[in-house]
Amino acid sequence: MVLLIKFIVLINALDRTFLDIKLIVASIAIASMVLGNFAAIWQNNTKRMLAYSSIGHTGFMFMALFVAPGQEYNALIFYMFIYVIMNMAAFLIVDEIEEQTGKQNLDEYRGLGRQFTVLMVCFVLVLVSLTGLPPTVGFTAKFLVFSTALDAYNSSGSLIILVMILLAAISTLVSLFYYFKIPLNAYLKESISSDIKIGHTAKAYLSMFLAFLLLLLLVFPSLIQQFL
Repeated sequence: MVLLIKFIVLINALDRTFLDIKLIVASIAIASMVLGNFAAIWQNNTKRMLAYSSIGHTGFMFMALFVAPGQEYNALIFYMFIYVIMNMAAFLIVDEIEEQTGKQNLDEYRGLGRQFTVLMVCFVLVLVSLTGLPPTVGFTAKFLVFSTALDAYNSSGSLIILVMILLAAISTLVSLFYYFKIPLNAYLKESISSDIKIGHTAKAYLSMFLAFLLLLLLVFPSLIQQFL
């Protein structure tokens, strides 16, 4: 992303008639969001679903590359910082469940909400934040990205930026369908296996800490800017 920012700044400083950088970046953002989110819907393997959703989130990061003249890339930095925490927590929890139970697929998560009580609560918090629903820090991150893209559209009037914003909103709605398969199975469906003895490892406690960190940053989002 740093290399992309430097490249875009360089192109903007030159004669842009030979290369429409907005069209290229917006096209990559649209392709990433659409392909990543729609491909994730059809996945049953939990890790593969999260991996495809990562492609969609990359599209949101590309969308944050559009900044109005005179603005900095604060929305992109904020989004990336939050996304690292959310994604790390999600993969740690999925890996912990797989090691403890051997379950890898979404339809095998039935009843896990009663077996992994605290861990699944943390997982739901992370998933809601990944979706970008309020009141989570993930919503704050996506709001900043949308605001940045809207400012860029208002200052340029570019049609491709408007299309990108609309498809980003649709992609966010689509992500609801696959992220919420996990709590749907974990809490609303009966377990198909007997109860499993659960012993939390260091990995589980680390994921819980990351989930708590998301709550902390929701209350104090300025901590990120101060840290950076």
